[in-house]
Amino acid sequence: MPPDRCFLRAAVAVFLAAALVDAQERKDGPLDEADAMILQPYLDRTPLGDGLLAFPARPAPLVPLGELSRLLSLGITVQGAKGQASGFFISPKRRFALDLAGRTVEVEGRRMTFEATQVRPFKSDLYVDARLFQTWFPLELEIDLRASAIQIKAKERLPIQAAWDRDKRYGGRLGFAPDADPASQAPRYPSPYTFIDVPMVDLSASWRTAQRGSGAPVQGAVMTGGDLLWMSSEIYLTRDANGSFASSRGTLSRDDPSGGLLGPLHARHVALVDIPTPSLELAGSLPSGRGVLVDNYPTSYRATFAARTFRGPLPEGWTVELYQNGSLVSFQRSRADGQYEFMDVPMRFGLNQFRLVFHGPLGQRTERNYRLDIAQEQPPPGTFYYRAAGWRPRASYLTYPLVSLDPSAQPILLDPTRRTALLAEAEYGLSTMFSVKSGFSRMAVSTGTHDYSVLGLRAILPFLSLQLNGAQDQAEKTDGTESRGLAAEGILMTGIGYSTMTLRRSEYRRGFYKLGVSERGEVIRTEDFADFSAPLPLKSFPLNLYLQHQRQVFLDSAFQSDRAQVTASLSRLSISPILTRIRSLRAGQESVRTEGSVFVSSFGENLNLLGSVTFAREQNRTRFQSWGLGADYRHGEGMLYRVTLQGSNGSLRDTAINASVTKMTGRIAYGIDASYARATGYTAGLRLSASFGREPRTGKGFMDARAMSSMGAVSASAFMDENLNGRRDPGERTLEDVRFKVGGSELPERRPDPKVALYSHVGRSQDLAFQVDEGTLEDASMRPTLPSYRILPRPGKVMTVDYPITIMGEVSGTTRLRKAGKTEELPGLELEVITPAGVSLKAKRSAYDGFFEFRDLPPGDYVLRITPEEARRLGLTRAPSRPIHIDAKKSFLEGFDLVVEEGSPEASPAPPPPTPPVREDPPPQKP
Repeated sequence: MPPDRCFLRAAVAVFLAAALVDAQERKDGPLDEADAMILQPYLDRTPLGDGLLAFPARPAPLVPLGELSRLLSLGITVQGAKGQASGFFISPKRRFALDLAGRTVEVEGRRMTFEATQVRPFKSDLYVDARLFQTWFPLELEIDLRASAIQIKAKERLPIQAAWDRDKRYGGRLGFAPDADPASQAPRYPSPYTFIDVPMVDLSASWRTAQRGSGAPVQGAVMTGGDLLWMSSEIYLTRDANGSFASSRGTLSRDDPSGGLLGPLHARHVALVDIPTPSLELAGSLPSGRGVLVDNYPTSYRATFAARTFRGPLPEGWTVELYQNGSLVSFQRSRADGQYEFMDVPMRFGLNQFRLVFHGPLGQRTERNYRLDIAQEQPPPGTFYYRAAGWRPRASYLTYPLVSLDPSAQPILLDPTRRTALLAEAEYGLSTMFSVKSGFSRMAVSTGTHDYSVLGLRAILPFLSLQLNGAQDQAEKTDGTESRGLAAEGILMTGIGYSTMTLRRSEYRRGFYKLGVSERGEVIRTEDFADFSAPLPLKSFPLNLYLQHQRQVFLDSAFQSDRAQVTASLSRLSISPILTRIRSLRAGQESVRTEGSVFVSSFGENLNLLGSVTFAREQNRTRFQSWGLGADYRHGEGMLYRVTLQGSNGSLRDTAINASVTKMTGRIAYGIDASYARATGYTAGLRLSASFGREPRTGKGFMDARAMSSMGAVSASAFMDENLNGRRDPGERTLEDVRFKVGGSELPERRPDPKVALYSHVGRSQDLAFQVDEGTLEDASMRPTLPSYRILPRPGKVMTVDYPITIMGEVSGTTRLRKAGKTEELPGLELEVITPAGVSLKAKRSAYDGFFEFRDLPPGDYVLRITPEEARRLGLTRAPSRPIHIDAKKSFLEGFDLVVEEGSPEASPAPPPPTPPVREDPPPQKP
């Protein structure tokens, strides 16, 4: 059969198989967190919280009922485990009740039904079809999956909008800025470094045997994380298939996002031993090695302008994919040093959404998402950033990926003496639009020592970004000669909406030595890069088009690559055909090679299908390179069954069959796999992995199938802060079964004790908001003393947080008029609660029967009185007032009546006008 026809049939088969799975109805399977996406909610263009989980579904995504109710201040309580929700919205008269088992919902007395797939339980919440949410409540939801945003439009005034207005009206008097982000203003919870701590430990081992050939020895790896020498340590010990430990590594580091390290240097990051080193514009890629690194760049800042470097731990057997705005950018397998690294990934103009998808050998799948804007690349006006490093490259041979278009590129040879390399760079923000950058680097290679000096100017305008760089290479060669190479580069980026374009031109003169390219003995002259990305206007079938052009010209050769990629998404079905044309010119001979691939995936509730076909056309001949089909089936508690078929050409005789059974969750992850191919015969393997930690309060150990040593953890408890000093004192009671939120999200928790909540996998080196879930407090009058803390997790460290809780007070009574020896109710009287300093805390009018009630009063001393404006209006010569004292033991005060005596210049006070209160309750004052 002709190869072209084989390829066409295989591609059609892959497409139809995936479409068949996509067409299946999903009704009974549970929601899987691996399929979740994070959406940023906005109300009136104001962000609410740090993002919420949602699940893609057809025809509308599923959004969390409880979380959205909390963010919008709707009085609805959700019990996901029981499949129930009840309460009211906007007004207590507007009742709401949902019963998942009966598939019914009652909204303002109207009873309606829904389908089983439209409301799904997940953890402690209920996820609802976005269309139902709009039907039940006076809201409109606009969900933009590409922008990871959910825009909320209110048809009626919501309680949270009224609260915002009150904040703006009274925020200054209450001592806080009305528009301040509470998480960013929250105090950081202290977690001092220690000399040595009990580390978290990740263990993994694998064994494989083959029918033909000798079986590989047992391979294993140990990774630890925790405090060591008053720094964060990460130590990776690995034994490869040859029994060698040469790829082991270790790092000591400290992070402080506020820049409090090394005194006057105001450093944010310090690293020792094995350090990652960023690139320098025009000079090329610098190798990582062992040394010291100090910088004051914000955490996760760029390595070069308009580029991001993604790196981190990647244990043995894992793979990672990098997506940018929905398109697959690159793919890596685990390396010998247990790391992954995507160097200098170019950003596009406007919003960039990067997604790292990790796949484990036991079927694990996790995601990390980053939303970055090109405008964030500019240092604020007057801000100075710096970075300095000195190190020795770890190995004599290093390969820099994606540096050259030449498919025959050879490993790069560094100086065998491995002399110390140096790097220093600095940036300064001139204005909101302009900034300058300079840098210096010294690197020894096999031909001599090179000193690079770089100077750059950047401008970011509303619809345009421009960067100009110049560099000099001062080389001292081993033969005693010297040279000074020059290089220049211009980068232009622009875009409208989601359409972006990037143009880059680099020129090298006088033998400029570019690291990562020149080691092959060729002198580079020019580099060109251009890409274009845009969504195609097809509403019912969204497409994204990506075009890329790259060209490198050397003295004796040239290489050019042109790539076109289309990504189509329809519900759970994704199709991505890619076509690449590579043209090379060497020694007067031109060769053209065309490579193509088609990737198809369909993700269901429990069944996933993956398919791929790749081919190449060269010298007027088309041939298959590879093809594959795979199916994953999830069942029960983390069980995964996988079957894959892989071939290297159009014939089924060379097909390799693989099958595996793995358990991904719980205390230990394990997997058994078997495969068969004609060339190798039967093979079988076994994998085991587990992670260990220790909870510091109880001393109890805990285990997890997922790796924990590279991430932080929190052990949290809540206590009654009776003296309001924010510290746990002897005799203060610890509360039980209190839950917490990390970064605005509800994470799975462990309970080594009813009074302790343990949260693992909370990230690292980034400030996170840490809050009490007030719905889990045992009394409705309880409130956190502070609305939020900031925590800074670090690798392998279980930090302890004691959260202070207090009782909020309540004062009630009746306003009365005493006239001619008789007392009667006095309605509509305006009252207020003031602090000892005379600051008005709350104000309202008494009801028709004179009754009033002030809630959510923090512990302290106050005065209840008639407002001066009301006293003047009524002509009172002496307005009554009463002192109030609220503490944890006496928080509910009843019968605090205010009696107005007859005897003012007016015979009796005139009835108040039927107007609403002059002021409504602002938020309670912070203690």
